[in-house]
Amino acid sequence: MADWNDGMPGLTPRFCDAGGPMKRLSRRWAWWGLSIYGVVVLLAVFWPSHIDEGVAPALSYLLNALHRAGVPSFVDYSLVEFCANIAMFFPLGYFLAVLFGRRWFLAVPLLIVLSTLVEVSQAAFLAGRTADWTDVLANSLGGLLGALLCFWLARRRRALTGQTETPEGSGP
Repeated sequence: MADWNDGMPGLTPRFCDAGGPMKRLSRRWAWWGLSIYGVVVLLAVFWPSHIDEGVAPALSYLLNALHRAGVPSFVDYSLVEFCANIAMFFPLGYFLAVLFGRRWFLAVPLLIVLSTLVEVSQAAFLAGRTADWTDVLANSLGGLLGALLCFWLARRRRALTGQTETPEGSGP
């Protein structure tokens, strides 16, 4: 059976090159991480009011102080919120990439769909929340960066241990 990346060696490194128990252990940790962190993200995105309401005054004060100290004005509340959305979906991208193994790239479209569903749900069911396409963009970017980190770490691990591409059909 031909693999999707025949002729492109090194494109999809194995995520647990040791195989066997090591592979199962990595996936088990990824399932635990995804489960626990997934609950935290669900609570954050489906909280009835904006999650940052309590810290907004302090954040505004901090940003004003930073601007007076010379930090450029483009570093504002919107940028902080955008970066927070990237950070929130970064671990989800990483955990999903570990679970998808050699098909790590499938984590990204899944996270785009999930992020879109979250924003649509917020608009439809949560009057105290605001749906925004930039949140979908930031969440998707965070998921992509998390998945890419997973890919890069696996590739680096293979390079450091001198392991080569695995035989066809041996799994992630």
